[in-house]
Amino acid sequence: MGCTASSPAATCPASACPAAAGSKCPKSGASLFERLGGSAAVDAAVDIFYQKIMADSQLAPFFEGIDMDRQRKKQANFLTFAFGGSSTYGGKNLFAAHKKLIEEKGLNESHFDLVAGHLVATLRQLKVAEDLVSEVVAIVGPTKNAIFGKEEKTLFEKLGGAAAVEAAVDIFYQKIMADKELAPFFDGIDMKRQRKKQADFLTFAFGGSKTYSGKTLAASHKKLIEEQGLNERHFDLVAGHLVATLRQLGVSEELINEVVAVVGPTKAAIFAKEPTLFEKLGGQPAVDAAVDIFYNKIMADKELAPFFDGIDMKRQRKKQADFLTFAFGGSKTYSGKTLAASHKKLIEEKGLNERHFDLVAGHLVSTLQDLKVAENLINEVVAVVGPTKEAIFGKEPTLFEKLGGAAAVEGAVDIFYQRIMADKQLAPFFEGIDMKRQRKKQGDFLTYAFGGSKTYAGNTLYASHKKLIEEKGLNESHFDLVAGHLVATLRQLGVSEELINEVVAIVGPTKEAIFKEPTLFEKLGGQPAVDAAVDIFYNKIMADKQLAPFFEGIDMQRQRKKQADFMTFAFGGSKTYGGKALYAAHKKLIEEKGLNESHFDLVAGHLVTTLQELGVAEALINDVVAVVLPTKDAIFGGRC
Repeated sequence: MGCTASSPAATCPASACPAAAGSKCPKSGASLFERLGGSAAVDAAVDIFYQKIMADSQLAPFFEGIDMDRQRKKQANFLTFAFGGSSTYGGKNLFAAHKKLIEEKGLNESHFDLVAGHLVATLRQLKVAEDLVSEVVAIVGPTKNAIFGKEEKTLFEKLGGAAAVEAAVDIFYQKIMADKELAPFFDGIDMKRQRKKQADFLTFAFGGSKTYSGKTLAASHKKLIEEQGLNERHFDLVAGHLVATLRQLGVSEELINEVVAVVGPTKAAIFAKEPTLFEKLGGQPAVDAAVDIFYNKIMADKELAPFFDGIDMKRQRKKQADFLTFAFGGSKTYSGKTLAASHKKLIEEKGLNERHFDLVAGHLVSTLQDLKVAENLINEVVAVVGPTKEAIFGKEPTLFEKLGGAAAVEGAVDIFYQRIMADKQLAPFFEGIDMKRQRKKQGDFLTYAFGGSKTYAGNTLYASHKKLIEEKGLNESHFDLVAGHLVATLRQLGVSEELINEVVAIVGPTKEAIFKEPTLFEKLGGQPAVDAAVDIFYNKIMADKQLAPFFEGIDMQRQRKKQADFMTFAFGGSKTYGGKALYAAHKKLIEEKGLNESHFDLVAGHLVTTLQELGVAEALINDVVAVVLPTKDAIFGGRC
């Protein structure tokens, strides 16, 4: 029936990861939970589902005396877990949860079929695509055996448990590493760690564990696909080695077929196109619902409502939905006016300004929060919507544009290097340098520094000058000479003093960046980056049922502040930290709530995942891990 129970392994769609060299073996691409529309969609489905249940005279009696608000919450939690939206579920197993209903009220398999029918009818009423309905049925169907005590052993158990999986992994990787086409994907990989990760994943995929914390399959293989050319043929080779391994171990063909049924679908997940933001939000029904709530908020806002006087709001809602569908990747075309053109009259005649834009953006975020959209998706929406402010109101020209663009910068670089090479104190630093390439690199850097490009592929200033400092004695007085030549160059070109001052304001701070190694705090992006990471990190912590209880009764705003202060200190952004020692700060949690090292590992995993979601480079993530890991001893050993 799936109404009050926890989920056994049989209800979880499993996958395997034979192809990932040096990566975590992850869950499938976008989970069914995400593709259905997330929490908002599941909550809506549960409401309609129970309306149908309670209107069914054969099923309603099973719920007599039940707190239906609590029941709906439990059902939503179960479906969130079963559909891949959570890695843990704290309820009973399905048999235990339904045992009393079976023994005392006569619950049987025909009732299960009625319930399943109502679930399918609910999804169709919500216009869920048939392929997704089929996926739901594939997950829900096997729970019948679990509920009525007919549950089979997991594939993990049938294969022989942990010892068998570990033995298979050893032989499997021997075959992989002996394969000349596959071995290069593992260059530089710690194979002992890789074997452990693979065994952990297969244990999860085959039903031996209910949790696994790796990345999605698409994300974990992305770098291998883009940089090393991993493709579907390599997947087939890996899968072949897995089958050969199982045969070598004498596994029956029947069980091998079960393994293949688990492994096969992961190919699509690994090589699948990342779902669009439109799809991740829940598609057209979700966007339409959001637009309705959004405009209700707009029209209730006394500062914004006057801009819509005389507007056909039904048509306006349709136009907004069309635009958001396009902006979020749900359509490749948009037939409306440009943002500047469509807002021009409001700006000129009604005084629309950037503060109004910020109010509107706030209502959009509030709408998504009301709909229980995940924070990471809200951040993606903000990243799409934010730049439209500039498109609507125009932008101040960059210093690059004010100086005259690419031609002007290139002209300045030529004169600048003529001066440098004529300076006897500076010219020796360029001995043996390809000056044509050097000019190009300098032009690229100045284009970036002056706002003409959003990206710069060169080294950090410290890294690119380190050798000159250590081997040739480059120092701050040389920097001042170079800066003087730059100012003289600009004056020779007739650049105004006002613009020269803007250039100096940009160039001046680079002295410290060149001669002082940046801290990890600075390399991560400073305070805004740490604060953003802490917010996402605690969202993950509070969604983890094993960790959230440690924060019961805690002022989370204060906790976030304390965590940000500690990380700022630990990463080198502050020389002082006013908090307790780590052992003292965690002592009560250890003694009274059972905090242990496995909880630390979960927390550390959430921190790494947070940094990966924020696009932090692996090298910096490794630096963070090197700072964080020693704190385990400090927390549990009484040191520090």
